[in-house]
Amino acid sequence: MDKVFEILKDVDNDRYVFLHIDKSGICGLNFHQGVTEIVWAYAEPDVHLTEIWRRLALNYPHTERSFLIEKAIDLYIDAFITQLLKL
Repeated sequence: MDKVFEILKDVDNDRYVFLHIDKSGICGLNFHQGVTEIVWAYAEPDVHLTEIWRRLALNYPHTERSFLIEKAIDLYIDAFITQLLKL
């Protein structure tokens, strides 16, 4: 069992990104805004964000990992957070 947990500090976008990685690559993804402190409640992978990332990675296999992660988060925000604000 070789699962790795990685935390990325994305200062440019003011967020922490949580990666769950196994032998096949990223198997879970989540994030939270704000880099003042880590909120461990967001360390568990988000099913929807992980699926968005997975589909991007399948369709763009030669694209840099960090770009795909950033794009997946942007799409997730548009689909799940921004839409709620419009209600």
